[in-house]
Amino acid sequence: MSIRVLFVASSYPRFEADSASIFLRYLAENLHSLGVSVSVLAPGGTGLQQPLDSPVRVNYFGYFPRRWQLLAYGSGALLNLKRNPLLWLQVPAFMAGMSLGIRRLVKQTKPDLLHAHWIVPAGVACGFNTMIFKLPTIVTVHGADAFALNAPWLKKLKHFAINQSAVWTSNTNATASAISSPSLKSPLEVIPMGVDVKRFMTGHRDRLRDRLSDDVKIILFVGRLVEKKGVTHLIRAIADLSRVDRINIRLWIVGDGEDRPKLEHQAHELRIGEIVKFWGKVDNFKLPDFYAAADIFAAPSIEASSGDTEGQGVVFIEAFSAGLPVIGTKAGGIPEVITHNETGILVEPGCHEDLRGALERVLNDDQLARKIGNTAQQHAQEKYDWPVIAGRFKDLYQRVATMPTSLPPMP
Repeated sequence: MSIRVLFVASSYPRFEADSASIFLRYLAENLHSLGVSVSVLAPGGTGLQQPLDSPVRVNYFGYFPRRWQLLAYGSGALLNLKRNPLLWLQVPAFMAGMSLGIRRLVKQTKPDLLHAHWIVPAGVACGFNTMIFKLPTIVTVHGADAFALNAPWLKKLKHFAINQSAVWTSNTNATASAISSPSLKSPLEVIPMGVDVKRFMTGHRDRLRDRLSDDVKIILFVGRLVEKKGVTHLIRAIADLSRVDRINIRLWIVGDGEDRPKLEHQAHELRIGEIVKFWGKVDNFKLPDFYAAADIFAAPSIEASSGDTEGQGVVFIEAFSAGLPVIGTKAGGIPEVITHNETGILVEPGCHEDLRGALERVLNDDQLARKIGNTAQQHAQEKYDWPVIAGRFKDLYQRVATMPTSLPPMP
């Protein structure tokens, strides 16, 4: 008999090309292929189009008139609230919609367990419903929910959600450490998020390089253009390269976000605008071609002023899969993903001099670049391929579903 699981998430792809929390879609579909029956509950939004072509049933709950449902998507709930504090008025309706959706789907799908993605809001909503339905819950911490949201009352909510769970999981030990406390009683299991390794191994290098000579080396960044991604340090490092090194390089920045205008201004101020290309948001299915076209991947994440930083960094694993030499920073959970001088190069966060040195090292040593890229690709296949990750979650589900229900009382 297959395990029935209800995913509860604060975002999920709304249409085929949508990249919002796309890793959850890949996890759900890979679990389905392993015989796990997965249903998904996620918030609605302005981008809802025709249903996803997916074997997984997705249910979107409403919480405001559709054109005003602006809390969950775009830059993500945390940044949306920061940019527009009026959205806090939607939070009670959002929580009510999520909670009612859980109750409706529990009755309809009769899951063996709930799997909440992010502690707030999904873990909190599942925590209260766990007490009602006596269903075991798994809470997965992805990063921002651990490193940010540290007001005392929010910390209490996070600890409540985790203590109501049978098990909680984290993508890295660093993410788990950001929230660990003696008051947490539920056991922890560290399971990273994965990637479709084969898809990122098979991008077409020539599709995006048709106007570039073979001598040109592309340095690629993929991610949201927000403070914690540290792109300003990457632009500065490129500008600090010698004129000889800059002749045959291009910096491609894939992604969008609130920092894009000032990053574009910075590139022009430093007089490297002609070698920096901002691609904007790119459909996820096109990303393998960007990785294939690139020669180096660099993502110099930092700790943002809010305390948020990189929990895992799935983009590093995408770059691993494409066989690229990777440069990252010693921030958050990144050192657990990148082994220095083996699967990539680690530099100090916020230090563009270190970053420039790492770029010079890889740009001028093709043998090192190939060695690191090949090692990283093998590592991605062995540890991060979705069937491997989904298999670990399936094993966890089977253990949790057979646990005796023993839930602590509401504090």
